[in-house]
Amino acid sequence: MFWLHAIHRGERGPAINHWFHWVLDSSLGFLALTPLLFFILPAALWGLSRLRGQRSASLVVYAGVVGLLFALATAPGPLLHTLVAGAGTPLAEGDTNLFGSDPGVAAHHHLPAVSHSPAASALVQVAVGVPVYGAVTWLSLHVVRMTVPPRRRVRPALCAESHSSPEP
Repeated sequence: MFWLHAIHRGERGPAINHWFHWVLDSSLGFLALTPLLFFILPAALWGLSRLRGQRSASLVVYAGVVGLLFALATAPGPLLHTLVAGAGTPLAEGDTNLFGSDPGVAAHHHLPAVSHSPAASALVQVAVGVPVYGAVTWLSLHVVRMTVPPRRRVRPALCAESHSSPEP
């Protein structure tokens, strides 16, 4: 998403190296958006628990629902980024003083500003966010399934029998 907003769409931030800018944006995003996941992930799971269907289809639907909810939650992100860390803000100035000015990024700031309406930025955020966040969710689910050993399911009938019979 950093590439989309900072490089492709030309939304201005601090005149620092793109890698530093990406690390700063990702760190701020992580801190600001992680609490949302504590609501989005269970809400999507609860909503899907109401549906019937195949397990594999449920994983795809779950990833899509999480992607949609997260994209909708991040829709105001570009506007908030511009207000909090956009070019000329105290945070952007502090970042430039801390990391130094990148001549290529600073030269780009002297070009005429690219202007996007808040609605267009939010729409692009959602349109790109749904497939990106859905794919990341789906990939995360598969990584967890590959790395975490499956739980053994204990059938209740066997448990009742084992407790009622005496040990030899």
